[in-house]
Amino acid sequence: DSNNSGMSAETLAMQNETDHQMWEMKILQVMFTIQSQVPTLSQDVRNGLRQRGHAVHLFGENPAQIRQRLTRVMAEEQHQQESSRQTNNHTNNHNNNNNNNNNMYA
Repeated sequence: DSNNSGMSAETLAMQNETDHQMWEMKILQVMFTIQSQVPTLSQDVRNGLRQRGHAVHLFGENPAQIRQRLTRVMAEEQHQQESSRQTNNHTNNHNNNNNNNNNMYA
């Protein structure tokens, strides 16, 4: 990555850890906000996991843990979609600004 070319290995590791912590915090925030959207019936929880390509039951999980895992999967999906939208909006705004600047000199 060109942005990290001047960083030491220790600095890069610290940056990666910070990025991971920020990701975790954002996921937890989304998990909290979507809690009411996550199904509560066991069959619906299993179907939600199955539809997303995840294991229906991991060894040792109880129903609350399975639902929590679905909540996390849904939160990660939503966060990924929001990040993609923001990236697309930023790209579109950047392109629009370039077009406006080009029109000024035409």
